[in-house]
Amino acid sequence: MIRDLPPPIKVQVHYKAPGFDASKLTLPPAPGIHPRIIIGPEDIERFKELHAAGDKAPRIFRLQMEQMRRDAENWMVPANFNYRGSPWGEDSKIAGWALYALITEDQELGRKAAEATVEHAFYLEGRVDILNSHPDAEAIKDVAYDFVRIGVKFGQIDYHSAYYQGGKERVAELMREHGATIIHTGDHSGSYLSLAFEYDYAHPFMTEEERAIVRRVISKCTYGKYTTGMALPGQMYINNHMSGAANQTYLALAIEGEEGYDPRVAKLAEWSLKNKLSYDLSSDGITYENTKGFIPMLPVLAIAKRQGADHPENLLKHSHLLARAFSNVSHARKIYYRYFGESRRRPDNVALEKIVTGQDEPRYWRASGGSGSGGHLEFWSVLKHFYPENEMVDFVWNCKLPGSLGYFEGTPEDNWDGKIHHGWFGLKAINLLTASHMTD
Repeated sequence: MIRDLPPPIKVQVHYKAPGFDASKLTLPPAPGIHPRIIIGPEDIERFKELHAAGDKAPRIFRLQMEQMRRDAENWMVPANFNYRGSPWGEDSKIAGWALYALITEDQELGRKAAEATVEHAFYLEGRVDILNSHPDAEAIKDVAYDFVRIGVKFGQIDYHSAYYQGGKERVAELMREHGATIIHTGDHSGSYLSLAFEYDYAHPFMTEEERAIVRRVISKCTYGKYTTGMALPGQMYINNHMSGAANQTYLALAIEGEEGYDPRVAKLAEWSLKNKLSYDLSSDGITYENTKGFIPMLPVLAIAKRQGADHPENLLKHSHLLARAFSNVSHARKIYYRYFGESRRRPDNVALEKIVTGQDEPRYWRASGGSGSGGHLEFWSVLKHFYPENEMVDFVWNCKLPGSLGYFEGTPEDNWDGKIHHGWFGLKAINLLTASHMTD
């Protein structure tokens, strides 16, 4: 199909990246050393130092560490094997166990995370094996977006229920009795993608046998498969679901250089993500789907690490990223701009009964914040991290954070969870990596 289309239109792009802090973009470690997807061993050492600094650490860092401590103390893997997470890039709570264990050097918690990661892999493997071999899945099994969004049923029992009833033995029994039917059962992508960070952070606590199990399952989910953007001309890579599919990239990178890794993934991801930045973000910083479009910032960061700071077209230096800041600052002139300050209300503190557009007042203006999880915080946190002196980025970043972090002033006994966007605490590594003292 691509060969039959005319060349993509030319867009205004440059990689001058004024103010880009190249010192913060480190290469991943050698294969077999973890973590490696978006943070590395040197970041863990810096996290340890910040954690030891106590109240002197940035509030973002302290809040994220406290939430991870609470999860380590109180959260359990659901009895129904509910590994569902956001399809847009969140770390799971199991990954949080492992990351917290790395920072605090808690071997017992690390082993707990390692064992839970293996159980998660076993849960996925049965469904993955069926989807990779079933004739009815032949047309879509290599399309990552479809692969993680279809399910399996045995008669009237879906895979999830079957596994809950008796693990892989029950799945095998029902397969013999009823065979398997491929069905659309909704979005399972979170349960697949979260395995990437679980393996990445729990790897130091695993035995070689456990690592081999998880690698095997990740390979079955990624080898020979491709994301939507890898199969489209660049000018067509402009949909929010396509951005979500791009997160398959970091699932593959979890086993980078190890047995079962598909080396073409990173190469194709670099090409497709460049297209995403060039065509889904305009030179003025507007996403094609203005109210829904977003940029998959975790894959962008992961590939940029592998390109290296000196790469002439490093993705984090793409001019449309800073253009996004210009766009948001321009929209800030509209006091009720819906997606800019997140929690901003009218002066009388009464929320609008409805959202209207055009020239009517009062109104919220619709213009997407540019990324997915955490109320768009991953996008702006990454930009703030790599462009620390850029005044436009600083302005947007400061406007977005107070409405979220303000919920967490109070005593350690306060209930923090559920009071902000569900994804904020799902961005554990990003929050810790990019934590800065607010300048507003």
